[in-house]
Amino acid sequence: MCMEELKVNVLKARLGLIITSLIITSIFYALFGSKTWPFKTQDYVLFGVMILLTIIFFFFIPKTFSYKYDKKQFEVTRFGKTDIYEFNNVIYIDEEYTLKHKALTFYLKSGKLIFISLDKDKKILDVFKKHCKNNISREEFQILYPGIRL
Repeated sequence: MCMEELKVNVLKARLGLIITSLIITSIFYALFGSKTWPFKTQDYVLFGVMILLTIIFFFFIPKTFSYKYDKKQFEVTRFGKTDIYEFNNVIYIDEEYTLKHKALTFYLKSGKLIFISLDKDKKILDVFKKHCKNNISREEFQILYPGIRL
């Protein structure tokens, strides 16, 4: 079966990577740097390694995130781990929470809560609304699962 792919916005992941890289570089420099002027060779090697790792991960991040779907299921790949959600198992989509927090929020028949980062155009939400045929209303969901607070 042919799966369609949705474009993933990796800007937040890249910004997080840059900030994390700066923090780690600062910590390594504080622990292992020479702390003298002019810098010594070990300082340049340390900075070079951190910059090289940041550049590699900067371009590697888009390859590790993907959203694919067909008529029966939705696949989310994050850092090489693939989660598959069948549309028949989705029982309730919390649109109010989804739009407010920019993360698709839905419940499976088992009562498990799932969050998926929402894209700018909300195409993921449209895909789920189109393909999930077993959706129930908020009131019905609360009757079926009284222990879950929405």
